[in-house]
Amino acid sequence: MAVFEIASAPQQPRKLTRCVIQITALLDSYQAELVRVLGIRYGHIGLLASGRQSLQPATASWARTEDCVGF
Repeated sequence: MAVFEIASAPQQPRKLTRCVIQITALLDSYQAELVRVLGIRYGHIGLLASGRQSLQPATASWARTEDCVGF
């Protein structure tokens, strides 16, 4: 497994969304856990994971994602 260092959370919506989805996979967590952590609707996670939607700046889920990635 490759080791990645994240110096700071990306500020582009698509990159930040992909980053948190990848972190979930690396931690071998369920996407349902990500729904709970980010405070989003369960139906939304599939759209995020498939790349059809991205997290939006200046929202609670964006701030929670930055915290998650910065951890």
